[in-house]
Amino acid sequence: MAFTTKLLINGESVDGAGESLAVQNPSTGSTICEVAEATTEQVEAAVRATREA
Repeated sequence: MAFTTKLLINGESVDGAGESLAVQNPSTGSTICEVAEATTEQVEAAVRATREA
């Protein structure tokens, strides 16, 4: 059973506002999880939080 990951921005778990990427097990081809993709704004917020840490 696949699950969807979230983003960690400034210590908070947030949903990705972009699409998601399927991570597959190479030996079986089954989907392990869906990885949230960040938007440009979310990446900028993460970089800003890192610089301020």
